[in-house]
Amino acid sequence: KTGKGYYDYEDGDGADYGPDDVSEDFDWLRIEARIINEAAKLIGNDVATPDAIDTGLRLGAGFPEGPCRRADKIGLDEVLDKLETLYEETGADRYEPADYLEELVADGRTGEDAGAGFYEYGEDSERDYTTINVDLNDDGLLEVELDRQARMNALNQDMMDEIVHVLDTADLDEVRAVTFEGAGDRAFSAGADITGFSGIDPHEVEVTPVFQTVNDFPRPTLAKIDGFCLGGGHELALACDLRIATEDSEFGFPEINLGLLPGGGGTQRAIRMISEARAKELVFRGNRIDAETAEEWGLINRAVPAEEFDDTVEEFLDDLVYGAPIALRKAKMVMNKGRDQDIDAGLELESQAFGLLLSTDDMMEGAAAFMEDREPEFEGE
Repeated sequence: KTGKGYYDYEDGDGADYGPDDVSEDFDWLRIEARIINEAAKLIGNDVATPDAIDTGLRLGAGFPEGPCRRADKIGLDEVLDKLETLYEETGADRYEPADYLEELVADGRTGEDAGAGFYEYGEDSERDYTTINVDLNDDGLLEVELDRQARMNALNQDMMDEIVHVLDTADLDEVRAVTFEGAGDRAFSAGADITGFSGIDPHEVEVTPVFQTVNDFPRPTLAKIDGFCLGGGHELALACDLRIATEDSEFGFPEINLGLLPGGGGTQRAIRMISEARAKELVFRGNRIDAETAEEWGLINRAVPAEEFDDTVEEFLDDLVYGAPIALRKAKMVMNKGRDQDIDAGLELESQAFGLLLSTDDMMEGAAAFMEDREPEFEGE
């Protein structure tokens, strides 16, 4: 404000200083390693858990991810090596590695790539989810709640990784259907956490698997939308099979206003789901539309008053959870794969699936229930 501070902004060297001027030679790990080291001391002394530390710094300090999760991605061996080098060079106590950090590395728990660090990893491991809440009820409904309320449930890398882990490790013998919803009363998901994009070079950009994983999951998926459903959150909803929203919800792709475009399949799913003109309007203009318009355009299945939302969702889930599991799986597969093929190829897929279903116990149960005027009890056999 005064024109001078650490830099002279009127005519000094700092006048044009900006984020792009940060030296590539700056050693970020020199700072991060100290934060991680302090976290390791707290954990080793049973003062706090990795989850508590990460949650505190995400919510209290605005970190896009906590130091323990960050350390597991960097590699605890690399962090330890940096601390040991700095301690040897300076002799400063602040760089002396924590005993707990040394123990983790000695035990081979060096982070994500090793399958364990501050946290446990691996498809078959029990995982302590930090950004989502998961529940599988007795009827086979797998409920996934996005829970980053301080960021309006914005998708970050941890959340996307955790969703993929939930679906990849789901017991398909137990799961009949999946729902996604946002915690709190403000948003399904207000988009992707753009703080996670900083420092990424174009050649490093990869298509995250979360949207395709949801799209391909062999059980029906339903997005329960109450509030903002924007950007990456909108793309997650479009990757689901069905979408039900409260009338106060809003939809859109605001990426164009950031000089970006939807990068999680939004351009492709929208243009296949609604007319080309409307899909391009959503993407090109970056404006929001209300739930009534989204239903009219065909983006969602229902837009209902808030007081009718739960009942409408339950009506849909009754058909998904208690419906014929094999037939639902085949129907989803045929419709997903046939969508982008010519009609002859799609009809061939349909015919093959129909023939396979004729030999299932579920088909016999459905026919018997119809003849006996009762509700079928499908077992997925």
